[in-house]
Amino acid sequence: MSRDDLLDELVTALRQEGLDAQPAEDVDRFVVGSMHRGDHAVPAAVHIPAAEGQKYLQELQEGWAGDDPEEYAFGMLVMLLVEALSTIHDGENNLVTEIELRRGLEGRLALHETRLEGGAPFLPPGGLYGWTAER
Repeated sequence: MSRDDLLDELVTALRQEGLDAQPAEDVDRFVVGSMHRGDHAVPAAVHIPAAEGQKYLQELQEGWAGDDPEEYAFGMLVMLLVEALSTIHDGENNLVTEIELRRGLEGRLALHETRLEGGAPFLPPGGLYGWTAER
């Protein structure tokens, strides 16, 4: 998968998972009006710069000893996004406003989530609920 195709492929995969993913004007972003949005009608913004997205997929592939590492890495990224965008946070709503792929405190690429309730990250690098590629 080329760098340019990554976000298009993610939008398609998230739609197949039942999420309302739509391309945004910024080439490194898309928006998701996820399930369980409730009164929070503003879609969540997902920011995955193409170069960092490709690097993250490579890092995930390096930790996989099974068949088809590219499929595994892409599937893992989709699973992490679906989980973040469909988890119920307050008993009935998903409160995610943004997900960004960026380097964390340890210098590793990881997904970082911001919620309405004060903006605390939900997927910190190496944290209890985080998923980062081991080197």
